[in-house]
Amino acid sequence: MAMPDGGIVTPTVLAYSFWKRYLEIFEEVIVAARVKTALVGTQVSRVTGPGVRCLALPDYRGPIAYAGRHLGIVKIVRGVALSSDAVIIRAPSQVGNILFGLLGRSEKPFGVELCGDPHSAFSPGAVRHVLRPLWRQWFTWQTKRQCGAAAAVCYVTGRALQERYPCRGQTFSASDVELEEDWFAGDVTGEGDSWSRENRREPSLLFVGSLEQMYKGLDLLLDALVICRGHGIKVTCTVVGDGCHRCALEKRARSQGLGESVRFLGTVGCRVCLRELYRNTTLFVLPSRAEGLPRVLIEAMACGTPCIGSLVGGIPELLAPEDCFRPNDAVALAAKIREILTKPERRAEMSRRNRAIASQYSPDQLKPRWRAFHEAVRTQTANWLARKVPLAS
Repeated sequence: MAMPDGGIVTPTVLAYSFWKRYLEIFEEVIVAARVKTALVGTQVSRVTGPGVRCLALPDYRGPIAYAGRHLGIVKIVRGVALSSDAVIIRAPSQVGNILFGLLGRSEKPFGVELCGDPHSAFSPGAVRHVLRPLWRQWFTWQTKRQCGAAAAVCYVTGRALQERYPCRGQTFSASDVELEEDWFAGDVTGEGDSWSRENRREPSLLFVGSLEQMYKGLDLLLDALVICRGHGIKVTCTVVGDGCHRCALEKRARSQGLGESVRFLGTVGCRVCLRELYRNTTLFVLPSRAEGLPRVLIEAMACGTPCIGSLVGGIPELLAPEDCFRPNDAVALAAKIREILTKPERRAEMSRRNRAIASQYSPDQLKPRWRAFHEAVRTQTANWLARKVPLAS
């Protein structure tokens, strides 16, 4: 988003601290992304800084708006793609598809950071649009082509995305979720956070995710809460996240008789506030229909929070099999919630296990993997340039 002073900001984790790691290998990073005017009051972080600048692309929402801006976006992207020393596509994305088409014509090597699975993201129920089946085929096909043609691919998962989108070049595995030490503060052995969770008047659930699309599965969680009520399980739920479906989901909760039990907080940009929410909930629930390797799940695990999630994307790589449930199945989700809430000893064991697994996502462990991927992209591009423009004798 653009600020009045001309600076570029973001409400996501893709702020300057994220792009700064590329500067260990590259002298400058140009981020090509859609940019819109920042809304007053939005909690944001600056993207640009020393060595990092943004190539602002026209903003759009939906296929009709994109069609009207397609030629302008292609023109902007073409110039930077062909003039840059190295190119990395963050996939899946429509901007990535444009980059791939331009690079294919030039045969220039490129890298791919695969952060999600379009096959799941456009599954039934995840996106409500008449063109959803076509988009599912198109984006899945494009992502397979990009990974297959890339000089190097870095997958955020350990195995899930690798199986569906193989690469003939070099492959790496490194999550883009890096947790600092403050996420691990607190005790989960019987005092502190665990005490606050286990001494609430009634158990609480926490959902954190975007409401811009339906693939995060909040509608399934609401249905599961109704089922739990039918079995005599009283539980409250806090929803963190915002998007165009928020009003419809709030209306759905009220119509299901959950109005007093479900609290919608909107976006919580304060990291300290979000940590407190994780640490004071009985159970974190991620009922997604599609995922890469979800940051919010790793954050909750680092706080020692008991977590359950659907069997999609990288979630099964993080959680034990007994802590997962079938996707798109409110009945299975309700059964899992009832099962966990009635067993405090199991929740204590989940807390300890989750904290140990989340510790693998510290900067010290992830930075060498990202550096190796960036070096591979730089080296292969440099070799290609050397072959294309031989040194004068």
